[in-house]
Amino acid sequence: MSKLYNIEVTQGTTQPVIEPDVYNEEALLFYLNRFGVEENSHDYKRLMNGERLLITTYKNEPLSIKLIEYYELSAAQVQIVRTLKICAGILVIVALILVSILDNFKLLIILIPNALLLWFTSKKLEITSSEKFEEVAKRVLIMLGISMLVFSTVAFFII
Repeated sequence: MSKLYNIEVTQGTTQPVIEPDVYNEEALLFYLNRFGVEENSHDYKRLMNGERLLITTYKNEPLSIKLIEYYELSAAQVQIVRTLKICAGILVIVALILVSILDNFKLLIILIPNALLLWFTSKKLEITSSEKFEEVAKRVLIMLGISMLVFSTVAFFII
């Protein structure tokens, strides 16, 4: 089975963005041929060695790419993502039930953004392709918990 790759794109000085598409070697060559990078070229070898390659300029800023090897998520990792999505859905349902029972929109304003944080975190982890998934997930989930706690506290006192 051939290796699979994600492409990390950096434009100018912005933060690198990993494209959600996964490429096998044939699809990767098709993608790179648009920028004049061919299979046996020096630039292709640099990309395969993990180097960043300047491919063009866009809106007067350099556009560079880097290949990142793609790793399928294990069953445990998929379970983490699925659990976050389920928690987000449950939080929305609880918020709507509490609003209908208590007629208090303060809870809706506090709980819905937290549900969105859960959902977006699950989507981010879903496309995370790394052999260090557990380390990245632990860091992201700690930041998520702190963000939800701080946001809820601030929203509770402001509203």
